[in-house]
Amino acid sequence: MLSNPLIPITTSPPLSKFSVSGLMFLSFHHLLLLSFYVSMELVPNPLHDMFMKDPNHTVLLSILCCFEAFFGFTFLTTMPVSEENYAVEHICLLFANGALAGQMIYLIDHPVLFWGILCGWSLAFIIDFCYLAKDIWYQICSKISPCCISSCCIPRSKKKKPEGEALNDNATEEEIVLGLLDRINQEYDKVQKTAQDIKDYFGV
Repeated sequence: MLSNPLIPITTSPPLSKFSVSGLMFLSFHHLLLLSFYVSMELVPNPLHDMFMKDPNHTVLLSILCCFEAFFGFTFLTTMPVSEENYAVEHICLLFANGALAGQMIYLIDHPVLFWGILCGWSLAFIIDFCYLAKDIWYQICSKISPCCISSCCIPRSKKKKPEGEALNDNATEEEIVLGLLDRINQEYDKVQKTAQDIKDYFGV
């Protein structure tokens, strides 16, 4: 009796940290935070007078920069993998957050802060686009017309694997079983050949 299975059991890869709902929830809080800062700058109220005084005003804007950096890094660390087909949604959410931050901070009338945060979000967008470019083109092409998908726009994980490395996803159960049996026979022949080589080496 065999103690180990002929076909090794592979563990599933770890789940991705990306989710559209999670990033939309984060974007909502990003909007609330920007609204708070803009209201503190533009709407006359007791808090406005307190925050506008130096150094409170500088501290407030410094905290805003830290939050913007946090949101940008969060987007960069939650890029979807190719199998999830969410590259377009991810880069659109990142662009929307960057555009929203630029427009809201433009109302504050602080040029240094505006250009600094705009450059930061632009850099995050460029990095995100460079990393997900093929996934984005593949997702767009597959929605428009599957026939127009070429090898140049196939993402990393969707490229054809070498022959014999993986079974066809559209194969029937009979073809899968025959393929597995063929692999088992190939492995058995390799073991027999190795055993025979060992016997010949020791002269058994």
